[in-house]
Amino acid sequence: MAEKHKKLSKKEIIMREAEKIFAEKGYYHTTVRDIARASDSNIAMLYYYFSDKENLYLEILDRTFSKIHEIIGISIQKGVTYEEKIRLLISSYIQFLGTKQDTARIIAWEMIEGGKFVPRIVERYFAPNFKNFQDIFKKGMEEDVFNSLDAELTPFSMIGMIVFFFFSAPVIKRILAMKTYDKPFMERLIGHTINLFFNGLMKTGAKESSPINQYMEQRHEK
Repeated sequence: MAEKHKKLSKKEIIMREAEKIFAEKGYYHTTVRDIARASDSNIAMLYYYFSDKENLYLEILDRTFSKIHEIIGISIQKGVTYEEKIRLLISSYIQFLGTKQDTARIIAWEMIEGGKFVPRIVERYFAPNFKNFQDIFKKGMEEDVFNSLDAELTPFSMIGMIVFFFFSAPVIKRILAMKTYDKPFMERLIGHTINLFFNGLMKTGAKESSPINQYMEQRHEK
């Protein structure tokens, strides 16, 4: 434990170990003793940094969802076209969750339990992101780039395609006889998600000259 965390502050060690346990058990089944034991801390130290389990969990949630919010914002800013914004978003989000398995599981717990923390997450992070997604899809439809789809439901479908592979990772790994989501699989997942999503989203004429199609063709040539 000491060797693994020797460059981290005690607060960061507690947060990292707590995140693992919350990911495994969920908020309500995790105890302060679990976290103290895993982080090689005493309970008084946990209360010194976070005052209680709820504040520790909230700090982890805010760090998790603020990072996702940041990734989404960068993708939207970097993308020149509506299509490129969505492509960058899908790719960045998958790459992030691929390196943050505990984060994905905490998100899953929150969605399943639908408890008292959901309003905070929705108001601070989900609602602003949803508005950005909706604006991109609406404008893309107005400019005849995207098919005429339900602009309210399309963002949920897009995110659902991404997070399913991480929420259901134990099942998928077993079916595909994989031990982990390695780099080749992550690249495959990004290409698959982009291809599948945009085949339904893009207008027929736009598909033929689409950067997405060029991107997929380049991947197949490798």
